Amino acid sequence: MKQFTRIAVISFIFLFTFFPALAQTSSTQMQITALLAQIKQLQAQLMQLQGQTSEQSNCVDLSSDLTLGSTGSDVTSLQNYLIKSGVLSAQYNTGYYGFLTAQAVGKIQMNLSVLTSVTDSSYGITGPKTRAALSCHSPTSVPPVAPAQSSHSLTASCTGTPYNSGTAGTSWHVSASGGTGSYSYQWTLANDNMSTGISGTSADLQQSSLLATYGSTGTKSATVVIRSGSQNVTAGCSATISGPTPTLSNITPSSGSNNTAVMLYGTNLSKATEVDFYHSNGLLGWTVPSSASNISISAYSITITISGAVLGLAGPDVYQAKVVTPSGTSNAKSFTLTAQSSSAPTLTNISPTSGGDHTHVTLSGTNLGNATEVDFYNSSGQLQATIPSTASNISISANSISITIEGGFVGMVDAGIYQVKVLTPNGTSNAESFTLNH
Repeated sequence: MKQFTRIAVISFIFLFTFFPALAQTSSTQMQITALLAQIKQLQAQLMQLQGQTSEQSNCVDLSSDLTLGSTGSDVTSLQNYLIKSGVLSAQYNTGYYGFLTAQAVGKIQMNLSVLTSVTDSSYGITGPKTRAALSCHSPTSVPPVAPAQSSHSLTASCTGTPYNSGTAGTSWHVSASGGTGSYSYQWTLANDNMSTGISGTSADLQQSSLLATYGSTGTKSATVVIRSGSQNVTAGCSATISGPTPTLSNITPSSGSNNTAVMLYGTNLSKATEVDFYHSNGLLGWTVPSSASNISISAYSITITISGAVLGLAGPDVYQAKVVTPSGTSNAKSFTLTAQSSSAPTLTNISPTSGGDHTHVTLSGTNLGNATEVDFYNSSGQLQATIPSTASNISISANSISITIEGGFVGMVDAGIYQVKVLTPNGTSNAESFTLNH
């Protein structure tokens, strides 16, 4: 192009420098006319050459396939091509293949009929077919793309992903497309008396995430407003959150029979709905619901008293005990249910039924002679105190046990109603009620 320009200029210099005398003759005038015609011809060739250069600029050669997350000189070259084609704003020749770059590539693909639908899995990806269509050596004619409109339809979607980490929580996500290229967003959360607006801006918004924690489980909701230019769109979503799953760390005792108080220890147990005992073959043996009278539940322990009905229903076996809550089921702990011995202790009476310091309490029954201890359980079924058979304030015979309530016992245990049980090697007795006064 520069060469043709120089030829035209030299022609003028040659004309007026070396033939000054010819300007006064008719012959000279004819020569001038001829030279001017040659200049016009050179100008036409110059314009044609400029058109070819412009056409060749509407192409790009890429050395490899490109997709979201690609970087490097090929991405920059592609973005410069997209900018010249009018489908990408000039400030986005960053060398990073982001959402806006993919969107612009998709428009080119549709314009060149590389793809026929925006739902095609290759939409926005610069693969072999797209690279061939964009190549400066491609036989495919690359028609100019119409400049981008001032706005494109703005769309957004929102999702919530629950997570369990000791506190009920959800990770909220939004994705947006369309608009004029720059987005602003504002989140609003409305659960547990919490309404928080969290906002920001993004030049190439693919996904904005927000992490939120709540004081309770259940269904939570969120809305997010996306703005781009004069457009705005609101997306809403919800997620159902459950608390952390229960875990068991210990069970004691690990075996027992009728009237045995079994303690399960662990974490996240307070919302237990039931405790299940599975046979060694994996079949469910029996269930103790949280509403039962023989179960007591706290955050870190569950106490269950084995009833005679269990022996009749499930029978002796090695069972796997599991705690069930709305958030899931715990790991298992092994418990061996043994048959009720004919020599197991029984209680028929306690006298008196109430008392305080220095009160003499007599437990009457059968098979009490080999008692190892007497246990006191509160109204929640939790063990509060134990008087071992070796204590100085206890006297044991086959049909009765006498206990003297001492000041140390009164100081250790709160006033209230207690269930008293006798423990022997052959089992645990039924309970008799005693009210401790201070």
